Parts: sequence; C-alpha cells; structure tokens
Amino acid sequence: MRETILCFIILSVIILTTGCGNNKTLECESVEKDGTVLKYKVDYKDDVMVKVRTTYSQTYESEELAQSSQKLSEKLLQQQYGDKKGVTFKTTVDGKSYSMVVTYDIEKMSEETMSDLQLSRLTYDNYQKNLEEQGYTCQ
Repeated sequence: MRETILCFIILSVIILTTGCGNNKTLECESVEKDGTVLKYKVDYKDDVMVKVRTTYSQTYESEELAQSSQKLSEKLLQQQYGDKKGVTFKTTVDGKSYSMVVTYDIEKMSEETMSDLQLSRLTYDNYQKNLEEQGYTCQ
C-alpha cells in the first residue's frame, strides 16, 4: 500500500512538472483611433501554431451602416474563404455594432491553403513580437 501511494505521488509530480503537452494561447489587441478593435487569439501546441482567431469590431453611426457593412463583409468573406477547408467566419450586428470573426484552424488546412492565404507557422514568441511591432498589446 505504501509503495502504491509513493508511486502515485512520484507519477503525479512527473505529470505536473512535464505536463501533457505545452499548450499556450496568445491574445493581442489593437484599438484604432476611430474606435475599431482588432484582436488576435492564437492557440499553440508545443510552440506550434494550431488555430488563429481574428476579430474585427466597429461601432457605426447607424444600424443601417452596420448592416450594410455586414452584408458586404459576408460577400467578400465568402469569395475569399468559402472554399477553404479549415477557415470559418461569422459576422454579427447588434444595433450599431458590427463584428467579424475569422478562424483559421491550421490543423485542418492543407499546405496549399496555407500558402494561398499567406499563413506561416510562427512560434509564440515570434508572432507576439510581430504583433507588438504592429502596435498590438499582447497578454
């Protein structure tokens, strides 16, 4: 019994210190002068980028402008990403506020799609540095 408990404790310490893979999420945000908010949320597994979510949010002067922006964006997104495996998008309007989320699930993409979209698998530190150089604040 005592040996079983000791083995359990040792095994627990090993699992806790090594983990079951090194998963991290990088979150960065930029607020433009006009109030537009741009966000990146990037998931990493063992320092390899596996998913990128980009969010664009803006408040317009009227609901009509927000809805017009949504319709135009949906058309453009469908043209650009409609046939791309691993890419999903969603647009929403809430009153005068419009938002668009595009998700790139890199694990589901072919190399050809990544090349077409000009995506590269930057490491956590390199991508964070890249975004911060563009004016984003990262956590």
